Amino acid sequence: MLKTANKLDRCKICPVLNDCVCVDEVKNVDIEAINSYKKNEIFYKRKEIIFFNGSKLHKVMTIISGWVMEYRLLPDGQRSIVNIFTPGDFIGFNLDNNFLTKSTFVAVTDLKCCTYDKEFLLSFVNKTPTVSSKIIKKLTLNIENMSSFLTSIGKTNSQSRICFLIYNLAKKVYKYNDSNVIGKDIKIPLSQEDIADILGLTAVHVSRSLKMLCEKNMISVSKKSYKILSLNNINNLLHL
Repeated sequence: MLKTANKLDRCKICPVLNDCVCVDEVKNVDIEAINSYKKNEIFYKRKEIIFFNGSKLHKVMTIISGWVMEYRLLPDGQRSIVNIFTPGDFIGFNLDNNFLTKSTFVAVTDLKCCTYDKEFLLSFVNKTPTVSSKIIKKLTLNIENMSSFLTSIGKTNSQSRICFLIYNLAKKVYKYNDSNVIGKDIKIPLSQEDIADILGLTAVHVSRSLKMLCEKNMISVSKKSYKILSLNNINNLLHL
């Protein structure tokens, strides 16, 4: 367990401080919360498993740096990626202590997380409305993003799906501010195989669609760096 002073010092310089459930809507650091439920900072190597399919969610954490992939294996053995988590996201939280996840969570990149004592966190949530409200908002936003994602998968072509994915990952990275998305490089540490498994496509189809989107000047791609060139074109393609 980190010493209290050390916790506070680390929190004050944390790059995702405003996303932390310890911080209320007016950006005040809740010292009582930090003292009661922050345990330590934990590191994972790229491709290291965080939660296994069929296991309990034994850790609750906020991602400080790095990306996490959540996937499920289909009956035919194929992988379906169902969620991508980025810095500031809150993972591993479930009110049911006996809940067994049906997914595998794996570090896409080297990962640094802030972990919480679940029992202390639940106790604090029960008596602190601002914390419970922030957790509910985070979970609700995740559900809304998943709903939009499923709509995109079911009703659009491959180019639209890829644009939707890049656009929404860019919004996550730039905190849902459209003005910060256009013309900015976004590093997406996903292979074309990963993107294919997210969108229900093949890697060849992803490669071909990315090339066509570049030719239409909608996006530019350099290795794993993507840039949205025109929000109007993206909105027209996605019918936003």
